[in-house]
Amino acid sequence: MEIIEKQDFRTVCPEVRVAIRKRGMSMIEKGKRKGEVAKLLGVNKNTVSNWCKAYKAKGMEGLSDKKRGMKLEDRRLLTEEQEIETQNLITDRYPEQYQL
Repeated sequence: MEIIEKQDFRTVCPEVRVAIRKRGMSMIEKGKRKGEVAKLLGVNKNTVSNWCKAYKAKGMEGLSDKKRGMKLEDRRLLTEEQEIETQNLITDRYPEQYQL
């Protein structure tokens, strides 16, 4: 098997990331060492260790991508109550009443 050049794992589409993780776990199950697998797949040895932990904990489901980024609640500028109040103000009156 040829060694894959190291790449930024974040730039690869989710399906490919999952396929790489599965291939890595397959190699581990066939007796390859984590360092070898990391070198062959172009990832860090710690990354392979994390895959192994996730696989032991949740099986194949542990190798799937988790949702990334900020949670909706963390991006909000207004509280839920403030949003509802603002929406009600907008829908209950015409813009002219607010002199807009």
